[in-house]
Amino acid sequence: MVIINFKKNSEIFSNFLAGISTSSIINNKLERLIKTGIEINQKLWDLEDSARMANLGAEHIANVKQEIDKTNQKRNDLIRQVDIEIKK
Repeated sequence: MVIINFKKNSEIFSNFLAGISTSSIINNKLERLIKTGIEINQKLWDLEDSARMANLGAEHIANVKQEIDKTNQKRNDLIRQVDIEIKK
C-alpha cells in the first residue's frame, strides 16, 4: 500500500497554485496522479465558471456542459487509478 503524507500533498498543491514546476518533487506515480487531479479540478472549476456566463448564449453553455461531462469522466478515471495505486 502506498501512502502519501499531508506535507507532500500540500507541497504539490502549493507549487501548482504558485505555478512552480513540480517535476523535481514528484517522484512516484501516486504523486503524479495527485498533481493530475489538481489540474483536472482546476479545469472543472474554470469550465463551471464559464458555463454560468449566460450572456455568452445557449450554444456556449451547451458546449461547455459537454466539456464538463468529458472532464468529469477523466476525473472519475483518475480516481480509479489513484485507488489502484493506493492498494498496491
